[in-house]
Amino acid sequence: MTGEPDTNARTDVAIVVSGLIKRYGAVAAVDGLDFSIEAGKLTSILGANGAGKTTTLEIMEGLRTADAGEIRILGMTPKEARSITGVQLQEGTLYEDLSCLETLRFFGRMYGCMVDGAGLLSMVGLEQKGHLRANQLSGGQKRRLQMAIALVNDPEVVILDEPTTGLDPVTRRETWNLISRLKEDGRTVVLTTHYIDEAEALSDWVIIVDRGKVVTQGTPASLVRAGGNTAHVELDVRDPAMVQRLVSLASGRQEGDRFVADTADPAGMVRTLAELVPPEIMASLRIRSRSLEDVFLETAGYQLEAQVPE
Repeated sequence: MTGEPDTNARTDVAIVVSGLIKRYGAVAAVDGLDFSIEAGKLTSILGANGAGKTTTLEIMEGLRTADAGEIRILGMTPKEARSITGVQLQEGTLYEDLSCLETLRFFGRMYGCMVDGAGLLSMVGLEQKGHLRANQLSGGQKRRLQMAIALVNDPEVVILDEPTTGLDPVTRRETWNLISRLKEDGRTVVLTTHYIDEAEALSDWVIIVDRGKVVTQGTPASLVRAGGNTAHVELDVRDPAMVQRLVSLASGRQEGDRFVADTADPAGMVRTLAELVPPEIMASLRIRSRSLEDVFLETAGYQLEAQVPE
């Protein structure tokens, strides 16, 4: 499956990635990436471990140098664009002895700007934590503080590398709301995440990469539609032999002790299963619509045999 940007609909471009290559020895972590990111929108870059997405972001952030190709952010190189770019790293570190407010003022000085520390802490839900040192914060609170750091220079472009990893479900949803507000403020947001539902819920545009190349891109809805109007049917039964029989009779596949089928006629599939499977050995039946996760698994949802730095 491949996708091309709709150039008529996506004319206000903030970031252009052209022919990007980055090698680690004989392995190309990034192997000729070409894509653009629209200004004022949220674009997610998805890929399995080792697909090259974090390497791409680190080049975009000016932390690594490409072997070939280039990235332009509002017409500038990544290093030139640092003053207008905010970054939340995948594994950012904090100065443990500084309070939250002191941390934000410190990073503000690095950008040469005055910081409304209280306002930033309120934005990320830490308004009551300004006096606490970083080593007194929970893991989720540290991630929020790191997002506040990414905003100290009031950036036009915000790069978020796995911003919700390790967060509890409530904090994760609160972070979603914050990320949505960044876009509503007119900022360009670039997101990487392993939570495919997160990308589907937040993104205006999705780019899926595999082995350092773009394999497909588009809006979440268009990527899902491209695979056809299918539903995902899963049946758990208490007899493994029945699963094997269903694979041959009902046009599906076996996943462990489960029968799985993708079909454009879920009602018809359920009727077929009801006719073939005695009720006493049925354990559970689930039907769900096709999602972005299905697209991801079809295009890049496997681990690379040789893990390389991202």
